[in-house]
Amino acid sequence: MSEKETIVRPTSTRMSQPMQQLDLQTGAPGYSNAPTHTDGSGRVWSGRTLGEYEIGGLLGKGGNGEVYRATHRWLARPVAIKFLVGVRADDYDSTQRFQREARVAAAMIHPNIVRATDGGTVGQQLFLVTDLVDGCDLSQLVERYKKIGVANVCAIGFQAATALGFIAARNTVHRDVKPSNLMLDREGTVKLLDLGLARVMDHGHTMTATGQVMGTIDFMAPEQATDPRRVDHRADIYSLGCTLYFLLAGRAPFSTDHLDTIAAKLLATMESDPIPIRTFRREVPTKLAELIESMLDKDPSRRPRDFESVAKSLQPMMVGANLVALASIGLTPDLSTQAARTTITSHVEDFIAASARSTARLILQACGVVEPVAGLRPGQRQSYRFSFRWLRGIAVIGAFAWFLWFTGFRIQTYDEDYSPDVYPTPVVVGL
Repeated sequence: MSEKETIVRPTSTRMSQPMQQLDLQTGAPGYSNAPTHTDGSGRVWSGRTLGEYEIGGLLGKGGNGEVYRATHRWLARPVAIKFLVGVRADDYDSTQRFQREARVAAAMIHPNIVRATDGGTVGQQLFLVTDLVDGCDLSQLVERYKKIGVANVCAIGFQAATALGFIAARNTVHRDVKPSNLMLDREGTVKLLDLGLARVMDHGHTMTATGQVMGTIDFMAPEQATDPRRVDHRADIYSLGCTLYFLLAGRAPFSTDHLDTIAAKLLATMESDPIPIRTFRREVPTKLAELIESMLDKDPSRRPRDFESVAKSLQPMMVGANLVALASIGLTPDLSTQAARTTITSHVEDFIAASARSTARLILQACGVVEPVAGLRPGQRQSYRFSFRWLRGIAVIGAFAWFLWFTGFRIQTYDEDYSPDVYPTPVVVGL
């Protein structure tokens, strides 16, 4: 008879129910030869039985937990079980917070959101059960393909924006949108993961862990680094923009060799502008590059106002997308489905567009309509703002024109007053 270990867990998916004693079996049938994995405390999970769940192999791990494949024995349904790291069940505040956030996640029923179906405690650890997604996350896609085709990136972004817009309409902020929290299943559907866990992990102080910070800061909005509890949906818009940038460039906006520390990345996130996406991908349409640039704006008020506008901007650029083929292992990258453009043509088009913008900017600046913004920090691109110097110029020109008109009018009046018809030349009569 196998050795048993006593644990506690909820009686149902409603975690507010009283706890009861259950058995966690070791060496569960069918998993005797399965690889074993442990949590941070050294506990072995693979091959065990958790209530009605038979736990299988490890699917992945990150800064906030480990995810295992499992099967609900009574329903014969595959699920994923995530054991949280850094938040203990004996911490009453953390447990209550986890329960509230898990309930929020369970209430978000949407085709592009992974559903939470169960949760509770195992010893001193919290766990969450979700639907198992048959596919891979976006970071794995980039690892496989290096860069994703433009149409497919827009299709992925459209579905992700739809999911994030759904939760934003319900006054919820994800706060941890990144490629590893977005999965693409075999049917070409994008699934949003870890809804609600970001808030739990933040209050559990796991953001101080090196792995979690480095894994999240690449996609974190500047205002979120200052006070993550006071952000709104615009922080998720920034993170989605970073994710689109990552899919196109194969790297995060501030993932460079010289930004090799947390402090350097954090400073760049708050003060510097990323390298324009078209530097890496010449075939990226100008409208898409401008959309990503606006989503990555440091000022939340200058980003797109909501996810609906982001999805509306991405939708026309989805033509030719094939996410089912993209999710299929062994197929060639989808870059070939994009419209072919030679390097010379791309450079010529970029030169013409840049010349036109520079010429227009110089004309407007010379006329006093715009002026460069002073006091930019190192790493920021030069920006321009509207100027009222043109009003002074118009006033001067108007005053000068009025002076010329008034002077000309006076001269003309003088000539008319002293014309021969009014004052005839006197006739001298000889004596």
